This record gives sequence, C-alpha cells and structure tokens, in this order.
Amino acid sequence: MDGIEITWLCPSCRHVQTAPWTPGVACTRCGRPIPGPPEGSTGLPLERCRLCGVGELYRQKDFNVRWGLAVVALAAVLAYWTWGLSLVGALLLDTWLYRRVPWVVICYYCHAHYRGLPGVKAYETFDLLKHDVYKTLREQGPTPIVLDGPGIQGPGIREFGRPADG
Repeated sequence: MDGIEITWLCPSCRHVQTAPWTPGVACTRCGRPIPGPPEGSTGLPLERCRLCGVGELYRQKDFNVRWGLAVVALAAVLAYWTWGLSLVGALLLDTWLYRRVPWVVICYYCHAHYRGLPGVKAYETFDLLKHDVYKTLREQGPTPIVLDGPGIQGPGIREFGRPADG
C-alpha cells in the first residue's frame, strides 16, 4: 500500500468505504467531502481525527478480531483429539500473523481507520475506559464532543467530563 488509506462511515448516508486519503476525497454514494490530510504533516503523527475532531486515537493490528477468535475456538475444540497440539498451532499462527500484519490507527468516537500513518508507535493501544466513554457520548447524540488532550490549548472538556481550568 502506497500512502495513507482511510476507512470511514459517512455521517450523511451511513455508507462504509475505504479510499486513499488525499485532498478532495468524498463519499462515493452521497458525494459529501471528507477533510484531507493536514498540510505539512509528513512524518508527524495525527493529533486529531480529521473526520470528527476528537483527539483520542489508538492503534491496533489491522486484523479482523472475529477471525482470530474463530482460530482460537477451533483450536480449543480440536485440542482433545490433537492432545493440545492444535493450541500450539494456533499460538504459532498468532505469532506469525502478529509479526506480519501492519498497524492501523482508529478514532475512539467515529471509528475511522487510518492505515499507513507515519509514527504509528506514538499512539497508545486500546483503552476500554476511553472506548466506553466515547460509546456513551456517541449514544447521547450525533454531535461529537471533543476531549482536549495533553498539550492542546483552548476551552473544552478535559479528562472525561471535568471542565477545563480557567
């Protein structure tokens, strides 16, 4: 894959799509444009989601979790007849996939997936508390609430609902 790719859910027509992330990208169904990459940001990690403005992003391996669970479940079912060797095989397959599957950066609020971003190790891994907070915010209404992160100036909400100082 060359360049950055984004997968997003269009807020207008609810169509999920994947496209190269370049200026001028729009929804293929309704034509709504999405913000392109920030200018002059080559080599720097993305500070905020460009679709919803939320500054909480995390990284994970770009692999379908359901497939991973299916492999483990199959290995567990076969463990009786294989004397546990199927579990070892699942472990080896998991290790092999972990080393080869690339990282993806995901927004907690809108679940936009950014593939091919530079400096992916700068992002934190998944945090269940942040996920639950943003899930609750998403269920309360369509307007995203931007949580200011460390080092970001301006009014807003800091650390999960506590008002910003001053």
